[in-house]
Amino acid sequence: MTLTEFCGGEVFFDAEKVWNSTDPTFSNCYQQLVFDLVPCVYLWIFTIPYYFITRNSEESYIPISPLFKAKVITTILLWVFAWTNLIRSLVEWGQSAANVPAVDLVVPLIVGMTMALAVVLLQYDRMKGVRSSGFLTCYWLLFLLTWAFVFKSKVSLIMSGKVLTGGQILRCVTFFLSYLAVIVNFAFCFFADKPPAFKKADLKAANLTIKTNITYIQAREDEIHMRLIPAKSEDEKPHETSPEEGATFLSKITFWWFTRMVILGYKQPLVDSNLWNLKKSDASGNIAQHFLKNWNAERAKNSKVLSAKPTTSNGSAKHDKTAEKELLIKHKKGGGKRKGSLLWAMCKTFGPYFLVGSLLKICQDCLSFVGPQILSGLISFTTNDEPAWRGYFLAVSLFVVAMTQSTILQQYFHICFVVGMRLRSAIISAVYRKALVMSNSARKESTLGEIVNLMSVDAQRFMDLMTYLNVVWSGPFQIIVALYFLWQELGPSVLAGLAIMILLIPINALIASKARALQVKQMGYKDERIKLMNEILNGIKVLKMYAWEMSFKDKITKIRSKELKQLRRAAYLNALSQFAVVWTPFLVSLTTFAVYVMIDDHNVLDAQKAFVSLSLFNILRFPLTMLPTVVSSIVQASVSLQRLEKFLNNDELDESNVDRKPTSSANMISIDNGTFKWDREQDDILKNISMSVPDGSLVAVVGQVGCGKSSLMSAMLGDMEKTEGRVSVQGSIAYVPQQAWIQNLTAQDNITFGKELDICRYQDVVEACELKADFDMLPAGDQTEIGERGINLSGGQKQRVAIARAVYQDAQIYLFDDPLSSVDSHVGKNIFDNVLGPGGCLKRKTRILVTHGLAFLPQVDKIYVLVDGQITEAGNYNELLEKDGAFAEFLRNYAQTEDDDEFNKRNGQPVIGYKEEKTKKNPMSDMPMQFDCCGGVTMAMDEESSNKYSAPKKKIIIPENKSCKSSSKKSTTCHKDDEKKKTDCCGGVTMATKEENCNKKKVQEDKCCSGKPTTCHKEDNKPKKNCCGGVAMATGEDNCSKKTPEDKCCKNSSEKKATTCHNEDTKTKNDCCGGVTIATEEKACNNKKVEDKCCTGKPTSCHGDTKKNPMSEAPKKTDCCGNAKEEKSCNKKKIPEDKCCNNSSGKPSTCHKEEKPVKKNPITEAPVQFDCCGGCTVPMDFSEEKDEKLSPAKKGDKLISAEKAATGSVKLSVFVSYMRSIGYFLSFLICLFFVLQYAAQIYSSIWLSDWSMDPLNPDGTQNGTQLRLGVYGILGLCQAFMVLSSSLSLTYGAVAAATVMQFDMLCRIVRAPMSFFDTTPLGRLMNRFSKDVYLVDEVIPRTLSSFLMTFFKTAGTFAVIIYSTPLFAVVIVPLLLLYYFIQRFYVRTSRQLKRLESISRSPIYSHFGESLAGATTIRAYGLQQNFIWENEVKIDTNQMSYYPIVVSNRWLGLRLELVGNCVILFAAIFAVSGKGMIDAGIVGLSISYAMQVTSCMSCMVREASTLETNIVAVERVKEYSNVSQEAPLVVAKESPPANWPAEGGIEFENYSTRYRPGLDLVVKNFTVDIKGGEKIGVAGRTGAGKTSLTMALFRIIESSDGCIRIDGINIAKMGLQDLRSKLSIIPQDPVLFSGSLRMNLDPFDAYSDEQLWSALEHSHLKNFVESLPSKLEHEVSEGGENLSVGQRQLVCLARALLRNSKILVLDEATAAVDFETDDLIQATIRVQFEQCTTFTIAHRLNTIMDSTRVIVLDAGRIAEFDSPQNLLKKKGIFYGMAKDAGLV
Repeated sequence: MTLTEFCGGEVFFDAEKVWNSTDPTFSNCYQQLVFDLVPCVYLWIFTIPYYFITRNSEESYIPISPLFKAKVITTILLWVFAWTNLIRSLVEWGQSAANVPAVDLVVPLIVGMTMALAVVLLQYDRMKGVRSSGFLTCYWLLFLLTWAFVFKSKVSLIMSGKVLTGGQILRCVTFFLSYLAVIVNFAFCFFADKPPAFKKADLKAANLTIKTNITYIQAREDEIHMRLIPAKSEDEKPHETSPEEGATFLSKITFWWFTRMVILGYKQPLVDSNLWNLKKSDASGNIAQHFLKNWNAERAKNSKVLSAKPTTSNGSAKHDKTAEKELLIKHKKGGGKRKGSLLWAMCKTFGPYFLVGSLLKICQDCLSFVGPQILSGLISFTTNDEPAWRGYFLAVSLFVVAMTQSTILQQYFHICFVVGMRLRSAIISAVYRKALVMSNSARKESTLGEIVNLMSVDAQRFMDLMTYLNVVWSGPFQIIVALYFLWQELGPSVLAGLAIMILLIPINALIASKARALQVKQMGYKDERIKLMNEILNGIKVLKMYAWEMSFKDKITKIRSKELKQLRRAAYLNALSQFAVVWTPFLVSLTTFAVYVMIDDHNVLDAQKAFVSLSLFNILRFPLTMLPTVVSSIVQASVSLQRLEKFLNNDELDESNVDRKPTSSANMISIDNGTFKWDREQDDILKNISMSVPDGSLVAVVGQVGCGKSSLMSAMLGDMEKTEGRVSVQGSIAYVPQQAWIQNLTAQDNITFGKELDICRYQDVVEACELKADFDMLPAGDQTEIGERGINLSGGQKQRVAIARAVYQDAQIYLFDDPLSSVDSHVGKNIFDNVLGPGGCLKRKTRILVTHGLAFLPQVDKIYVLVDGQITEAGNYNELLEKDGAFAEFLRNYAQTEDDDEFNKRNGQPVIGYKEEKTKKNPMSDMPMQFDCCGGVTMAMDEESSNKYSAPKKKIIIPENKSCKSSSKKSTTCHKDDEKKKTDCCGGVTMATKEENCNKKKVQEDKCCSGKPTTCHKEDNKPKKNCCGGVAMATGEDNCSKKTPEDKCCKNSSEKKATTCHNEDTKTKNDCCGGVTIATEEKACNNKKVEDKCCTGKPTSCHGDTKKNPMSEAPKKTDCCGNAKEEKSCNKKKIPEDKCCNNSSGKPSTCHKEEKPVKKNPITEAPVQFDCCGGCTVPMDFSEEKDEKLSPAKKGDKLISAEKAATGSVKLSVFVSYMRSIGYFLSFLICLFFVLQYAAQIYSSIWLSDWSMDPLNPDGTQNGTQLRLGVYGILGLCQAFMVLSSSLSLTYGAVAAATVMQFDMLCRIVRAPMSFFDTTPLGRLMNRFSKDVYLVDEVIPRTLSSFLMTFFKTAGTFAVIIYSTPLFAVVIVPLLLLYYFIQRFYVRTSRQLKRLESISRSPIYSHFGESLAGATTIRAYGLQQNFIWENEVKIDTNQMSYYPIVVSNRWLGLRLELVGNCVILFAAIFAVSGKGMIDAGIVGLSISYAMQVTSCMSCMVREASTLETNIVAVERVKEYSNVSQEAPLVVAKESPPANWPAEGGIEFENYSTRYRPGLDLVVKNFTVDIKGGEKIGVAGRTGAGKTSLTMALFRIIESSDGCIRIDGINIAKMGLQDLRSKLSIIPQDPVLFSGSLRMNLDPFDAYSDEQLWSALEHSHLKNFVESLPSKLEHEVSEGGENLSVGQRQLVCLARALLRNSKILVLDEATAAVDFETDDLIQATIRVQFEQCTTFTIAHRLNTIMDSTRVIVLDAGRIAEFDSPQNLLKKKGIFYGMAKDAGLV
C-alpha cells in the first residue's frame, strides 16, 4: 500500500498549497500522520528510558489528590474521544470500506492507545512520588503545538461554508473537545501534586526500628547524632525547604520557583534565615560518600589495599550507619605504589550528570546554526516576491528558535554550575578527611596554608572549569559545522580561513604552555605566602613582643613581589591571548572574503553571502575565543589536579600501628619491643620500648626534655610509624596533650566535646578540675564563648578545660601528656588528688601520666624512666629508689627543688635525704618500707630483707608538717594500747614490726590529710572498712584509728570539727563518704554509693541503717568517678556552698533555695531537696536565673561576633577606590581603548554592508573590490590593536591595584592591636588573604574586562540596529526599561547572596585550621566522624548561599535573553514590514547584529553583577585596610637613648588597664617601684592578672590610667619598636616558625654564628643542634612541630640570651621542661641575667623563692609585695599558696 492509498487517494503534502500559497492548507492525511502521531511517537519512544531513570526513586507514593483525579479524568476523556473517532470510522468502514481511508482507522487507534499509556504513566508517577512530570508536560505541549495547525484547519473547514458530513461534524466536535482537554491537561502541568506520604529513608528507619528494637526517632536521628554544632538560638529561624523540591517542570526550566527569593531580595536585604535548605543530591555528605567510594576504589586499583572499618571512640569496629565507607588505603612498607587517578574518580562520580549537560549542549549547538539559515531566508524574502506570511513566519521562527536555544542553554549552564558546586564540595570534604589522617611525613610536606589553598583556590578552579569544559569538544564541532555552511556560501575559499586557524593552533599551544609554567610558579609563591601568613597570625602576640612583626611583614612582601611578578607575566600573556582571540575570527573572515573575491572576478559578495557568512563567523568567534581560554583553564586545573592528587595520595597513619582488638590480657596497654619513628625517612625516636599497663593502674613516665615522653604518648595513639614490635590498646582513650587544644565554642561545649550534656556529671567534672571559680569570673559563666586557640583563657585554664574534657568522656584509658605543668602548683596538686590520683575521679581507670612533678611519683603504681628514647628503668617509686640508678640520682639532685627549698632554708636541714637506719619489713608485701603519718612511703631496709633488697639501708624522711595540709591541723597517730604498731590519722602505716601486724593493705586515700583527722573505732576483729573506705586488717582485739572519709570529706576548715563515724555491726560497711549519703529529714545517710562531691562540705555523721531516698525512685546514674548516684532533677541552680555545705554543725541538712520558691521535680512533682553537701541536683551556670542576673551587655556578649554582611548596593567609594588604585588616567585610557575597539568593529560591519550593496557591472563583476577589502582589513587591524592596548593597560593597572591593596591590608593587619586578633577568627583573616586576594588579583580584572567588552558591544549593537531600521527606536525604550528593571531586580538579590556566600566561606577555613591543629586529639577520642559531619554542615551552609547565586544567574539569563529575543523579533518584523523600502544589506546588518544582542545583553548584566559581587572582595580588603592601629613604632621626638634602659628600673604609677574598651579592668591601681637588677617574682591565683601585667609592660594592652616608667622614661610616649626591642621575654607558649633554626633565633641576621652557638650553649641546646645534620640550618616545621615543647621553650631562652636586654620577663617559661632542665635554665638566668631586672611568673613557686621580692596579685591588685621570707612570715596569700604547694 502506497502512502497515497493509505491516505485514501489524498496527496500527503502539496507544496503549492502550503509553501507558495497565501493561505497554506495541510491535507487531512498530513494532519493525522504528523500532527497527531508526532506526540504519540515521542511518548512511546521515551517511555522505556523514562522508566529506567525513575525506577530507583527515593520518594514514596503520593496520596491521591483532586489534581491527580482531574488529570486522570481528562486523559481518559481523550482516550474516549480517540476511540469515538475510531468507532465512527469503523462504522463508516462497515458501511462503505472504499470511502474510509486507512489513516482514519490507524491514527485514532494509536492515539487512543497512547492516551491509555498516559493514564498508566500518571499512576506510575504517583507511585514514584513524581509531583510534576516533565515527560508528560512535553507530551501535552507537543499536542498543544501540533494541534494548533489542526485547529486552524478545522476552523477553516467550518468557515468555508461547505456542507459537512456526519463523520466530519463528529470529528470536529471530538477534536475541539480533545483540544480543550489537552489545554486543560497542559494547564494542570503548572501545578505540582501533593508531597509524597513519606520518604523511603523514613521507611528504612521504621524497618530498622522493628528489626533492632530501637526507637523510630533514634533511627531517624542517627545521621545527625553527636554533631558538634551549637544549637540554634530561639530567635534564629530554621531554614525552609527549597521551593525547587515542589516546583513543576515548567517552573524548573524557567526558574520561576526562584522568583520568590528575587522579590524578597528586592524588597529587603537577604539574611541567612532567608536561605533555603539544599536538596539531598546537593548535600556535601551525600556527594562525599559517592566521591570517596569511587576515589578509594581508584586507589585500590593502584595500591596494595588494607581497608579498615571505621571505629568507635572505644576502638571497637562499628557499622557506618550513614553508609559512608571511609577506606583508608595503606601501602605496605617497602612496596612500590602507584597513585590513584583523581580525574577518573571525578569522572565516575560526576560524569553521568555532566553528560546530561553535554547532550543539552549538542542541541544548543545545532540550534545555533538554524539562525543563519533563517537569516538567509529573510534576506531572500526582502529581494524576492514571496507571500507576506512567509516573512512573518520566518521572523517568528527566528524568535522561537532563539527562545528554545536560550532555554536549553540556561539549563546546560545550570547543570555545569551544579556539577562544579558538587565537585567543590567533594574536594573540600576529601581534603578535610585526608587532613585528619595524614601521616607525619605528609604533614611536613603539606602545610596549613597549602591545604587551605587546595580547598579554596584549587577547588574554585575546578568550579570555573566545569562551566566551559564542554567547549573542548563543542568548539571543534561548531567550527566544523560552521565551515560546512560557509563552504555552501563561499566555496573552497573557506579553506584559506581554515588554514589560518590551523596555523594559530601552535601559537595558542605555546601561550598555554607558558601559562602553565607561570601558573605553577605563581601557585608555589601563593602557597608560601599563605603558609607564612598563617604562621604570622598564629604567633602575632609573640611577634609583637619580640618587635618582629615588621620583619615578617617584609618577608611576606618579598614573597608577594615574586608572586606578583609571575602574575604580571601571566597577565601580559593573557593580553596577548586576548589579542589573538579577537584578531583570529576577523583574520579568518578577512582571509576567506579576500580569497573568495580575488580568485574570480565574478565572485560577488552580495548581502546574503556577506551577512550569512558574517553570522557564521560570529558563531565561529565563540569557539575560537573560548578554546584558548578553556585550554588555559584546563592548564590551571591540571596544576590543581596534580596538587590535589599528590595530597590525596599522601601516606596516612597506619591503623595497624596499634592493635585495638580485644584480648584476654589484663593489661589495657602493652608495648612489646616497640621501635618508633615520626616518618620513614627519619631515624628511630623510640627504641626497644616494652611496657605494660594493667587495668585501673596509674603509671608515670618521666625523663628529661627531648627524651621521647610525648613521642611515647603518640606511639600509643598510633601517630608514629611503628618499625618493630607490637602495640596493643584495649578500650576507649581520652587524651590531654601538653599544649591544650581549645575550640572556638563555649566552655561547656569544649568540655562535653560532642557528648550529650549530663548536668550532674558535668558539674562534678567542673568542680574536680578546679574550674568553678574560673567560670564564675567569666562574663557568661560556662556559656562564655572561648576564642580561637583559647585566646581569652590563661594557659592553666585552657589545660584544665582540656582535662575536664577528658574526664567527662568517661573513657577507659587516659593519657595525660604533662598537663599539670601549665597550672599553678597547688591547683595541680588538687587536680591530681581529685582526678588523676589514687583517690581521684579516675581511680578505677587506666592512667598514664607524663610528668615532671616529683610530688606525684610516690602515689603512682609504676614509673617508667625514659632516656634518649629508651626505657632505662621501670618500677614503683620505692623500687626505683632502691636500685639507686638514674632515677634515684635525679631525685637526690632535684627532689628538694620541687617541694622543699623554702623548708630547708628555714630549718637548715634536708627534707629528703638518706641516712642509715634499721627498718622492718612490710608485713603485707614483705617489702622493707615505712610510711609517714599520711601514708607517704619511707624506704626502710633491714638485715632480714631478701637479697633483692640488699642495697644500703636508706630512708626518705618527710617532715611532719608536710604530711597534713595545715600547720594548725595536727597529725594524729593512732595507737593500740600496748603495741608499737602505729598508723597515722589517715590510715597509712607508719611503723610495722615483725611481731605486730596492724594493716595488711595500704589504705591511704588521696585526701586523707586534707582536714581534721577523725578517730574511727572498730568493735570487733573482722575486716572492716575504715571511715574513709580503706580496708583495715585488725588482729586479735586490735582497734585502730582509721582516716576520715575519702575525697573531699575532710576538706573542713580548721575550726570545723570532725565527725565520728561508727560501724556498729561486725560486717564491713561503707564509711560516711564512701557510700551514698542521701540526706533525709532525719539527717541519716543510706549506704548507697555517693558521688564524690557529697563530701565537699562538713563530713556527715553516718550510721549503718539505710533510709529510702525521699526524693524519687529514679534510676541510678554514674558520676564522674564511676560511682552510682541518684537520678535527680538537675534543672535548677546550684545552691551555694555557704548556704548548704559549710554549716558549722557539720550535720546534714535539707536544703532549699532561700530566696526563691521551692522548685518541683519535673518528673515526680515533689519538692526538690538537696543533701547537705550539695548533691548533684542542680547545674552550674545553666539556669535561667543565672542569665537573668547577667547584665544585658554581658548576657549577649560574644567574644567573636559573626561576620556581618554589608547590605544594599556596593558603595560607589569602593569602585572609586579601586579606580584610584589603578590610576585615574590609566582608567580613562582603558575605557578609550575599548570605545575605539568597538567603533572599529561597528564601522567594519557597516563598511561590509555598503560593500554588499555595490552595483554590479554588466559582466557580473564589481568595481573597487581591492579598496573595499583593504579598508575592511585595516579596520580589523585597528580593532585588534585596540584590544591589545586595552588588555595591556588593564593588566598593568589591575596588578598595580592588587599590589597596593594587599600591601595596605598586610601593613594594617600586622600593626593591629591584640584586641583585634582576640575578636577576629583566624579563618576570617586567612579568607581575606587567600580567597579575597585571589579575587582582586585574577577574577576582578578578568570580570572588569568582560564587562567593558560586553557593555560597549551592546551599546554598539543597538546603535547599528537603530541605524539600520530607525523604526526600532520605538520599541527600544520599553525594552531597555524592561531590561533595566530585570537587571536591578536581580542585582540586589545576587549582590547580597554573594556577600552571604563570602561570609559563610570563612567558617570552613576556620574549622579546618582548628581541626588540623587538634587532629591528634580528635583521633584519640575517635571523633573523626563528628568533625567530618560538622565540616559537611559548614560546607552545606556555604552552598546554601552559593546555589541561589547559580540559580539567580540562570533566572536572570533566561529573562534577559527573552528581552534580547524580543529585539530579534522586532528587528525581523520591522525588516519584513519594510520590504521594498530597506536594502538587503541593511536587513542583513540589522538582523545579524540583533542575533548577537541576546548573548551580549545577558553577558553584560551577568558580568555587571559578577563585577559588583566580586568587587565585594575589594570592599572586604579595604575593610581590613582600615582597622585600628597600635601606637607608632617609632616616635622621633621620644626616642630613648641608645643604651636605654641602662639600669632596668621599672616604676608603675597608679597603673590600670583592660583588654578592650567596655571590659573590666584586669590590672587596678598598680603602684610599685622596682630597682634595676631586682629579681621580681609574680604570684597569684589563676585570673589574678599575672600575664596581663607582662602584656602591659610590652604595651600589648594600653594603659587606662596611670603610667609605667622604665629608667624614668614614660613608655607610653615612646614608639613600640623602641620599647619592645629593648625588652626580652620567654613566653608561656613557645612559638616557632617554619624555616631554619637560624631564622627562628635571628630573623634579622643581626648576630654572628659565634653568638648564636654561645646562646645555644647557655640554653642547653648546643648538643642537640650539633647532632642535627644541618646544624643551624635545620628546617623547623610549621609551628615547630618537629621539636618537643621543652626544646621550643629553650629556643625562646636562646632568643632572650641573644637580645641580652636589661629587662627580662619569664612568663611561666619553664612549665614544659623537666626539673633538671629547669634547674639548668634557672642557673643560666641567674648567671647570664645577673645584672638584669627579671619578672618571673611561675606555676612552680620554688622558681621564685630566690627572688628579691615577690608581687602577689589578687583580682588585678597588689595584695602583697615583699621578699619571699617576709611574705612567708606574714602568713598571707603567698603563705597559703606555698602551703598548698607543699613548700611550708
